[in-house]
Amino acid sequence: MNLQDATAITASNGNLSAAIDPEWSIWGPIGGYIAAIAMRAAGLSAPTGHRPVTLTCQFLARADAGPIGITVEPLKTGSTAFFNVRLQQAGKTFLQAQICTTAKTDGPRQIGLVAPSVSPPESLEAFATQLARHGHTVAGFWKNVEGRQVDFRPPGDPDPRGNRGECWLRFVDWDETSDPFLDAARAIIGVDTQMWRAYNRGQSVMPEHVAPSLDLTVWFHDAAPESQWQLAEARAEYAHQALLAGSVRVWSDSGKLIASGGGQSLFLALKRD
Repeated sequence: MNLQDATAITASNGNLSAAIDPEWSIWGPIGGYIAAIAMRAAGLSAPTGHRPVTLTCQFLARADAGPIGITVEPLKTGSTAFFNVRLQQAGKTFLQAQICTTAKTDGPRQIGLVAPSVSPPESLEAFATQLARHGHTVAGFWKNVEGRQVDFRPPGDPDPRGNRGECWLRFVDWDETSDPFLDAARAIIGVDTQMWRAYNRGQSVMPEHVAPSLDLTVWFHDAAPESQWQLAEARAEYAHQALLAGSVRVWSDSGKLIASGGGQSLFLALKRD
């Protein structure tokens, strides 16, 4: 299911709901996908003309595929607004998020960052195809997002640069949108998923753990809804005491810095058959 439909919000009698699609999963429904639903819910309550500024969220429990309830609590309205968003399933809150939006555009302009110089996506092979060639099972998530890893390395073949990597991402059936909250969903997913990929690129052995997200923060800088491909530039250079920390920058195919962010994940021993 494409991102537009998989994060769609239903409003009925003053209540908001959505449905978690099972295909947006790796070890379970991915955190960035769930956070994207919260972002779109905030967009329904944001004043006209607002765009996302910041998302900060905490993953309180694992969610399952199926229907969920959504609560959006406005904390401040005006030219800059703040919202608390909670996602619930079976009577339990599994995600809480704090989201800031604004309509302001005036102010100084200074951009000191430049997109990394990497091979264009058209010259690279699909990540899922490369994994399958090396005998690895491809998660359902990769049916919805086409990834093209710059300098692909199979698990266990470490990048000499360490725990980092660049990956182009293109969302299946993506159409340019005038909804900045839907557009922001792509960057949220890019930040969340690519920290783990960056960590594994530095490892010389197959992973013995998974690392579901504990929290996630994304700052939104520029919009590029016309950009089919987005480049996630990721680093995950700190793993200690059961925690993995990482950071990601998301660029458009024309070199705009769309978003940046990071978070921490909790290592859990991988269950093997």
